[in-house]
This record gives sequence, C-alpha cells and structure tokens, in this order.
Amino acid sequence: MDLLLPSSCTNVICVPIPPEVKLNVSLDCLVTFSGTVSSPSHRWHVPHQVHECDIKRLGKTQHYAIQDKPKNLHVVFPMVDTYFALGYKIIRMVHWLQTHASIQKVLYLDKDIVENETPLTIANKFSEIPLHTQSMVGDIMDCWTPANQMCCCANRFFAQQHNLTSAYDSPPPLLHGASGIGFNLPALKTLVSRVADILPYSDHTLSAWANKSGIHFQQAAWSKRAHRWCKQAKMRVTPVNDTHWTCGHSNKTVTTLVN
Repeated sequence: MDLLLPSSCTNVICVPIPPEVKLNVSLDCLVTFSGTVSSPSHRWHVPHQVHECDIKRLGKTQHYAIQDKPKNLHVVFPMVDTYFALGYKIIRMVHWLQTHASIQKVLYLDKDIVENETPLTIANKFSEIPLHTQSMVGDIMDCWTPANQMCCCANRFFAQQHNLTSAYDSPPPLLHGASGIGFNLPALKTLVSRVADILPYSDHTLSAWANKSGIHFQQAAWSKRAHRWCKQAKMRVTPVNDTHWTCGHSNKTVTTLVN
C-alpha cells in the first residue's frame, strides 16, 4: 500500500527536487517530488516545446518515508527529471495532491527557499491563503514581455513559450514561482478539472494552468520582489521597430526573432 500523508496534514508544503537530493529542514507536512533519473540540461538552452513522451518513463509512482519525519514524504514519479521537465512534474504533483482528502491548503516552494523557512514563516504564509474562496496567492508579475526578457535575462524563447507574436506583447499575469505560490482546495479541484499546457518553465506552467482555469490571483504580503523588479530600468524598453528595441538600463539596441 502506498504511503499517505497523515490526516492532520491539512496544510501541505510541496517542493520539487532533483533525484538523490535531500532537504535540511525542520518542517512538518512537507512533500518532496522528484523523477526517477536526472538528465543534464542548461537553463539557458530553452527548448521550444516539451513533449510528454520524452519525459515519461514506465513504472508507478513510488512513496518513501522521511527518516525522523513521520509527517513528511518523498514522492518519485516515473519520469526523466531535468530543468525543463519541471512543468510536467508540477502537473503530476497537483494531480497527486488531489488524491489526499485531508488537504485544504498547498504551498509550493523552491528548494532554495524552503531551506530558509521556519515553522513561523510557513504559518504566516499559510495564513494568507484563503480557506474557501478559490484563489492562488503569490508575487504577481504583470510586466513580462519578450523584449524585456531579452534585456534582463537574454531569454530568446519567451515568445514561443507563451505563444506571443510581438516582442511587446504580455501574457496574462504570472506568479513568481521562486517567491512561493499558495492555493487552496477549491483552486486545486479547479486545476485538475482542466487540461494543463506544459511550458518550459515550471512555475509558468502552474500560473498558465491557473489562468486557463479562471483562478483569481491574490498578491502575497510575504513577497514584493516581482513588484520591485517590474519597476527596474532593465525591465523598461523603448521600441525601435518590430524586432529592435533599446534596453532602459544600458541604452543598447537589442534584436531578436520573435517567431
């Protein structure tokens, strides 16, 4: 029989990690998720598409108890685990969560973030997630365009990822995954009722899935990083034409192929 979270875990922390990685945390009701095997990838070599058939592997989901942490679990999905398979991992994670009837709230955190959390900071984050009103809580980013992605991050693949046709188009607002994303049971049920689109970036997959499902975003008090980031000069661009623009922080002209 598969291991399950104890029924007392109504608030659950979810953390994607690579295979063979262990967290050093003192938190309860925490579930880590990995694939069965890792494959090297470079985060700047973004594929135009991620195909499920290239990620899935034969086998069943496995559950492991965490030593000295009876309320924690490690879940291993039958999949190749790379930077650009994280979107698929998050989809599997959400469907796994909905099989646990006791869960009321979920907090998705990156490995680097969760290792700096304490029971008090975690409790404060969960307190911001409403219990009954369908919602997803996090640091809202509403300034991303392919143009400013080139200026700040040299990312030429943002347009393909969100099916944008102009360097100055914006996708619907996103939640900054590295700041943590929280959602409740009503949102969880809505997510699993809709088919998710796998995007190369894992946290973008979760936000895009929520947008597609009509889930309301709520700005978290625990992080204002995206708000500050969107006001920085490097995120401002001055259009020259359809494929050329000037970056606000350097005054250098950038060019890229959007399609």
